[in-house]
Amino acid sequence: MSTETDRTEEAKALGVWLHQRTNDVRMRNRDRDRVALAMFQHSLDLVDGSLVLLDNNLPGAALALSRPFLEAYVRGVWALYCANDDEIEGFWTKGRPGTWGLKGLAGLLEEQELEQSKWVRTVVAEGAELNDLVHGGGLHLRGRIGAESIEPRYPTGHVGWLIAQGIEVRIRVGCELFELMRDEQGLRDLNAYVDSHFVRPPVRDGGE
Repeated sequence: MSTETDRTEEAKALGVWLHQRTNDVRMRNRDRDRVALAMFQHSLDLVDGSLVLLDNNLPGAALALSRPFLEAYVRGVWALYCANDDEIEGFWTKGRPGTWGLKGLAGLLEEQELEQSKWVRTVVAEGAELNDLVHGGGLHLRGRIGAESIEPRYPTGHVGWLIAQGIEVRIRVGCELFELMRDEQGLRDLNAYVDSHFVRPPVRDGGE
């Protein structure tokens, strides 16, 4: 069983590997793809930010980023597979589409019967807890109030969950990036990397 520190280092290594494989690669220049790529990049940046905060003993602030990095991933998937041209155009002119919340977007993914919706559904089921983490609710109070002092004392399970969610988002964003790049070898390599580092089944078939 790997320790929390080990998992954090694994998450960082996956981020470095993914950047090395996807940075400075030319992709299609459709507005739809640009919106999705911006959301995916934002999601990865927020995962990176959560790891930096954990490294600096700020678990509460790191946990507060959990919903934003999950939402950014879901919004990227929505842009690629669900949004119509008018909604993509509306993003540029108004700054947001009509449906932008996590629950609403998850429903749209399910309507399209996307493979991604199965995992997103489990995220939505944790919606109350995610809101609590973002807005400084009871989970933060319980994570700081001790018998004799007020200080960060979040359960190891909460931090472990955050790291695991960040890893999952990195993997899923990686799949989307390699598909946009039409890089089947990249998908195979990602599955192999995940298998060897995280003892986890392949995310998506990258075969011929």
